[in-house]
Amino acid sequence: MMNFIALTIVLLSVLICLTVLRKRLTASRLASGGMLLVQYGLMILVLLTGTMSVIQAAGFGDRFVFVPTKSAARHWNPDQVPFKPEDVYYQSPSGNKIHAWRVKPNLEPGQKPEFYFIYFHGNSGNLTHHYYYNAWLVKNFNAEVFAVDCSGYGESTGSPTEKKCYADALAGMKEFVKLAGIEPGQVIPIGRSLGGAMAMQLAMDMQKAGTPCRAVVLESTFSSITDMANRAVLGGASLVSTKMDTNSKLQKYTGNVLITHGKRDSVVPFVQAMKNFKTASGVESRQGKLAFVIHRQDHMDIPDGYADAIRDFLNGKLEGKVNLPRE
Repeated sequence: MMNFIALTIVLLSVLICLTVLRKRLTASRLASGGMLLVQYGLMILVLLTGTMSVIQAAGFGDRFVFVPTKSAARHWNPDQVPFKPEDVYYQSPSGNKIHAWRVKPNLEPGQKPEFYFIYFHGNSGNLTHHYYYNAWLVKNFNAEVFAVDCSGYGESTGSPTEKKCYADALAGMKEFVKLAGIEPGQVIPIGRSLGGAMAMQLAMDMQKAGTPCRAVVLESTFSSITDMANRAVLGGASLVSTKMDTNSKLQKYTGNVLITHGKRDSVVPFVQAMKNFKTASGVESRQGKLAFVIHRQDHMDIPDGYADAIRDFLNGKLEGKVNLPRE
């Protein structure tokens, strides 16, 4: 990553040296005039790099990556939800107290959920803003969902960073396994947008620990924050310390991966999902299944046939590229 602070200091030093030198070239107007033009150019560069260094040092760029919300969503009414979420609080290695929801299906005595999802939402809002997707998972998959608000989001304490979010996710998985009485191999990390990066890291952490998850689902997920930042502004990657390089992790992950993305995604370009799929497809040591579900909707939309596609994948019946709606 470019260090704008160091670059500003270098340019400023050159500018001072030229200023001193120009004063000594009084005998040559041409040389003096040329030096003046160079000085003006350097002054502009110093102002630009100085501004960039302030942005970089203050971490302003990362504030566009994490946009946590403390207040509840306007549409949130806990008395009118189909599945009552159970509040869970756990201590994370990040040093923060993390709030999560455990959302369970309505089961008959002795019946168990078919799937166990640990869910990570996008870069904005909190659990209350994303509850209805959790309910959609519970309803369509007869699943138990453990939804996490990482550091700084909702009732979780502290402030979010890449490292803290990863720690919160791993600690959340361990809490989920303990509460649900299941094995880590039954867990399915699923994340949308920025949450997909956390789901991917959790899957990697579980693989490294020798307790791989059942599958990881990446919904509308970027290839990396670097790619997103460079898309937003020229040299944007140099303004953020957050990397969230999902693509590089897919080079090493050998388990089951489902990538889903809409061609009309106005937030994360579809080409980044294609990049992720291409990278995952090139893993020679892959032991699990890989599928890419393509639809025509926007970033947060759920297309027709989406639930069936996810279920088919989790049951080992889906691999390769799949277009929705199916023809």
